[in-house]
Amino acid sequence: MALIEKLAWKIKNDDSQLSSLIRARFISSFGAFKSGYKKSSIWPGVKRLWSFVIDNEKWFIGNGHRIDFWHDIWWGKNPIRELAELPDEVFSPLNHSVADFIENDQWFLPHVDSTTLKNAFTIIKEIKLPSSNSNDRCLWGLDTMGVFSMKFS
Repeated sequence: MALIEKLAWKIKNDDSQLSSLIRARFISSFGAFKSGYKKSSIWPGVKRLWSFVIDNEKWFIGNGHRIDFWHDIWWGKNPIRELAELPDEVFSPLNHSVADFIENDQWFLPHVDSTTLKNAFTIIKEIKLPSSNSNDRCLWGLDTMGVFSMKFS
């Protein structure tokens, strides 16, 4: 099982051609699984562990382009969509990166009526943005160094 977890981590986070090919075949542009059957000997196992990988990744903000604002865990312990108290169908088509909410190196967050989201946005505004145009980094949350290792899976 640990090998499948490692494979799921690589498919989700690696920039290799193979990972890109697998993501293009099985994952939609907004991060959901594509519907329909596609023959694969490895995908059913990876798919079963996909949420485990997502639940244990943490993001370090760089330029914000790789981080999904609504679905990824990057600002606290949960994705923002979980705070909104709205059905998942509302958030499924949303495809915004963290970079979409940064303007002139400052947070530019939308007006919301939800008290919960207002509180979250207040916390987010306190997150210091990096001054350099560095890339986002995905870290493994079960390791203090953020490195995926089968001993922590």
